[in-house]
Amino acid sequence: MNSFKLYIAERYVNLIGQDESKQKYAKEVYELIQKSYAPIGGNKGAGFESPERMIEKIPFWKLVRKGNKIVAGALYKDKGGRKRVAVFSDGTDQGKIEVGKIYKEEFSRAYFEVSDSALGFMVKLLGVDFIKKYSKSHDEVKKLIGDDIVTDVPADDPHLTRLPQLKKYFYRRKLGSAVKTKILLGTTGKTIQKDTV
Repeated sequence: MNSFKLYIAERYVNLIGQDESKQKYAKEVYELIQKSYAPIGGNKGAGFESPERMIEKIPFWKLVRKGNKIVAGALYKDKGGRKRVAVFSDGTDQGKIEVGKIYKEEFSRAYFEVSDSALGFMVKLLGVDFIKKYSKSHDEVKKLIGDDIVTDVPADDPHLTRLPQLKKYFYRRKLGSAVKTKILLGTTGKTIQKDTV
């Protein structure tokens, strides 16, 4: 039993609030996030301007460590519950496997917006019916994200052509200078607490 607990402690690094260990991992995590989000123009969310801003603005970091190296992770804010605002890997097969595990685990304890390849990965991993079960209505999205969403998604949008079963859940909103089609998934109302990470 103790060896199992040691394995878990070695595998996950959970950092909450102003944990001093964030300084140790900030540069590495920031670089992994930049690399992971580069294909879509970077992470445009508040708090991702620098490693220091991440420490200041992102209260919960869930990191997956293999040996002395971070291979994957997810970062969360407390906004109507535990909201995942970034997920990343080091690009290795192991890192991608760990991201898949994070995706599976957090549907019941966090909520998050996804689109593009991340949504495709989730559908491939879990199936459309599972995704639909955790999809949030436009009214729920407006309460959590704000009224600035557009619910009328063009019929030729790639998200709709690939996943017409999810049509009533897609919306569009401006992120930086781009307008992105998104879907909100997961469970709301679960706050970030040390005993529930």
